Amino acid sequence: MIGVTPVGIFTYLPVESRSFYRGILGLEQVYNLREVEAEDGKGCILRLESPQIEVFSVEMRECDAKHNNMLRGDTKLIIHPYDFAYLNLRLLDGGVILSTGPKGSLRFEDLNGISWEVA
Repeated sequence: MIGVTPVGIFTYLPVESRSFYRGILGLEQVYNLREVEAEDGKGCILRLESPQIEVFSVEMRECDAKHNNMLRGDTKLIIHPYDFAYLNLRLLDGGVILSTGPKGSLRFEDLNGISWEVA
């Protein structure tokens, strides 16, 4: 897809994850990239592609001549749904626990433990 940044997701539940990302979040493209051997079992890397996804990542680093230490970091995925009310209904029907962020934004965690924010 043109103008879309692909996002890689590691999961132990590829079938359920594909169903969640396609059926509940309504993402257009969800692919299995490959299986991966992890320390605690086999997993899979999924590739998500959608103009609805935005990746937000911030790192604070302490930089000097000898060190480049990361002090703090924050990464989340933001979804810009085509229809907010319909996404909210699908999330609730899917049993997803929703919470409200500090500025009133809707937040949830998916079955892979990834934090999402609805914009």
